[in-house]
Amino acid sequence: MFFNKKAKKTKEIFFEQKTDIKGMELTAANLKIVLGGSKDIVFRSLEINALHRIPVTLIYIDGLVDSNGIADFILKPLAENKVFSQIRSAEEAIREIDKGAVYYPAQNTRDQIGEVIDDILNGATALVFDSEKKALVFDAKNFAKRGVTPPVEESSLKGPKDCFVETFRDNTSIVRRKIKTPNLIIDEVTIGKQTRTTVGIFYIKGIASQKIVNEVKKRLNSISIDGLIFMANLEEHFIDSKYTPFPQISFTEKPDKFCSELVEGRVGMIVDGYPFSMVVPMTFVDTLQIMDDYNFNFFMASGYRILRWVLYFITLFLPGFYVAVTTFHQEMIPTRLVLSIAESKTGTPFPIFIEVLLTIAAFNILLQAGVGVWKTIGNTVSIVGALVLGEAAITASLISPGVVIVEAIAAIATLAIPSFELITAAMIWQLIITVFCSFFGLYGLILA
Repeated sequence: MFFNKKAKKTKEIFFEQKTDIKGMELTAANLKIVLGGSKDIVFRSLEINALHRIPVTLIYIDGLVDSNGIADFILKPLAENKVFSQIRSAEEAIREIDKGAVYYPAQNTRDQIGEVIDDILNGATALVFDSEKKALVFDAKNFAKRGVTPPVEESSLKGPKDCFVETFRDNTSIVRRKIKTPNLIIDEVTIGKQTRTTVGIFYIKGIASQKIVNEVKKRLNSISIDGLIFMANLEEHFIDSKYTPFPQISFTEKPDKFCSELVEGRVGMIVDGYPFSMVVPMTFVDTLQIMDDYNFNFFMASGYRILRWVLYFITLFLPGFYVAVTTFHQEMIPTRLVLSIAESKTGTPFPIFIEVLLTIAAFNILLQAGVGVWKTIGNTVSIVGALVLGEAAITASLISPGVVIVEAIAAIATLAIPSFELITAAMIWQLIITVFCSFFGLYGLILA
């Protein structure tokens, strides 16, 4: 759905990076120029070998690293390993550390200052040797993070109870645990001149279309912004039609759904710092499916899918249809029902069209109240608000009971739609269809 247009460019909304690191030598002094303005970045000067006094600088960000690990596996070997008592130069020290005199599972040698800065900002610890213009980087990150918890937005009756978290590497491990094949490819792209946010590209080689994979990489590499702060900054580069309210990208917090999409040949993306994943391309049918459809037998799953389609069309057309038949086509309604509607309408000051608009507006207000306020009171606001408003409107003869019933049915049908983006689109089109029906009757329904 998103390959018919060129990738869009995003306007830069943040300040430019002031320090130009191009051409800077890899030294502790230069790193302090770039990083030294922050109090949480630690620069500690050390000496290896008391006789030859080889200088080295330890650099890390307090709060992002494992302090005990640094002390036990970096500082202690530098002070106590007999190998370092025999070396005479920084070059020898680097060589011995590479051999394992200081052993850390993830260890790299860097000679570019930009690479060292990225590593430090991502939680690594660096040993910088000024004389050699090199640094040894150790992956000693250990920061506060949320553990894997049951999904909040996408519940499941028979599926797994885990969900993605805000830590990128935890999310990659969750996916790896579910798809144990060497054909699972995880590429990484860094986006944002200031935020340096990691975006992972997930696909299964041999199943996913290479054309789609290349297009995803092309669009990600074309993004030029200072900060990837919101998912919308990334989403807008994969949307071809920005004037439609319908979702064009699939979002999920459930690893099982994400992995099933990969197995079907789609390409997924996970952004560091966000507990949701993105999947492209998607179809409209995907928005009305849930993972439990695959956990039930064929007849039950098919029945639930058909029911969701029926409820979706009820959401779209029921209020408008009610306005059309009660305003322009009363002959289509059975006599007893017409008399009942007419009796309930007695004493209300507004035409049916206005009553329906008021109930649609009230439902949208309650829906936003349930989403936007704290969860502890969100459900209470929605339920109590609906009961109080509905009862008060009927008692005060502002809205006829028939309109309240019709909108209540449409509202309940709306809540059966699994995608919040599709709910928003359905509510917009429900309003448009209702307006058309108020002017043209059933012809307006067809026209809309």
